[in-house]
Amino acid sequence: MRCPQLNELPPPPSGRKGWPWTEESPQLPATRTDGSPLPRVTVVTPSYNQVDFLEETIRSVLLQGYPDLEYIIMDGGSTDGSVEIIQKYAPWLAYWVSEKDGGQADAINKGWRRATGEVLTWLNSDDTLAPESLKVTVTALGDDPQVELVYGNVTTVDSDAQKPRLIHGSSFVPEAVLIQGRNPIPQPGFLMKRRLWERVGELDPQMHFCMDFDYWSRMALQGVRAVYLDCVLAHFRQHAEAKTSVQHKIRIANRLRVFEKVFASPDLPLDYREHYATARNQVALTAAYIAYKASDASLTREYAWEYLRRARLRSAPSAIFLLFSASGGRWIMQMVKRLLVLARRHRPNTSESERSN
Repeated sequence: MRCPQLNELPPPPSGRKGWPWTEESPQLPATRTDGSPLPRVTVVTPSYNQVDFLEETIRSVLLQGYPDLEYIIMDGGSTDGSVEIIQKYAPWLAYWVSEKDGGQADAINKGWRRATGEVLTWLNSDDTLAPESLKVTVTALGDDPQVELVYGNVTTVDSDAQKPRLIHGSSFVPEAVLIQGRNPIPQPGFLMKRRLWERVGELDPQMHFCMDFDYWSRMALQGVRAVYLDCVLAHFRQHAEAKTSVQHKIRIANRLRVFEKVFASPDLPLDYREHYATARNQVALTAAYIAYKASDASLTREYAWEYLRRARLRSAPSAIFLLFSASGGRWIMQMVKRLLVLARRHRPNTSESERSN
């Protein structure tokens, strides 16, 4: 389906201005310059009780100006008014449903099974695509037939779309993903060809917090030709209710599970297996950082000390900092974090890359 124009959609709520409320992406032609049609793009949005943000997400997809969009919304049985928002935009959706599911990954998998697009992605219900994001990513996919995956940078914003912060992606290097535990792909805004999905398979429904990194790891195991675009493709929202801000113990358990799956895979090259200890140590450092962000002093100390024991003080400044900040308990840790935030605010012209999830 052709993306609607701004004047075809319901008017925005009072006081809402800018993208994607009163602004839209230009309409794209249906064909490339050589006359070949642009591929159908399927976007799946999983959602559950995100009424405050869902409409903005929907509009950011529908106003891409793309000529062949298949937009699917899989709602998990929301009771907060989300269904009414979805119904308002139903004429421009290929499919939607509101029913209990097995979580975010399960909802995305169900949506992808319905997909008919040559190109697939998912966009969470509190994130938004940047203007012309699909134009940029589809063009990059079409420039080289061997490329199967494209992604770029994202900005993070708080619940009121304020305080933007840039998160850079990086080149997709399998060893960095599988051994060093680095996440090169900010999830919102990525696109992959259908053949990659068919080869790698569905998202792991047991991965509630690290399903994206698990998926990138499986891509690295299978082999993928990926292109990183140094531009902002989407906006990732962080707020008090965001899944990534709570339940850090489950998130740590998920990262450990990704590590175990990688080293249990028959597709892992033999020379990578020699780096088991290094990879396990990186998981410990990541776990310490996750605990630190959640102000869990006990877990921060546990994993930072585990890293230091294994690393024998080699390349350990981060772990030493985490161990020190957690030594005084939760109150001292929160004070350290506040001081770092203040220092960052007074540093001119800076951008920040997050440690991998």
